[in-house]
Amino acid sequence: MFGKCQIEVEIPGIFGLFFNELFNPFFLFQIYSVTLWFIQGYTNYAYCIAVTAVITLTATIYNAIAAAKKIKAMAEYSCNIRVIRSNQERVINSIELVPTDLVLLD
Repeated sequence: MFGKCQIEVEIPGIFGLFFNELFNPFFLFQIYSVTLWFIQGYTNYAYCIAVTAVITLTATIYNAIAAAKKIKAMAEYSCNIRVIRSNQERVINSIELVPTDLVLLD
């Protein structure tokens, strides 16, 4: 009647995160600035901003994937718990918990 008491967490792909961050207004402005500075001949400034933007983009993607992995690990956690189901005390896995169960806390 009820499904498993479990949350499915997907870890986003690198390319999806890359394009999502790349089209962020901040990075669009950085691309515009770097392009403009290359055209105007300010190559030192352009290289500096381009390197900073690449480092920031890489760190953002790395942190997003690391956070998603931690969330997935927390969502997949399960343990044995004592419940009252149908007026009987049972020990079940937390994934098998349903809305009508009463959880016994020690």
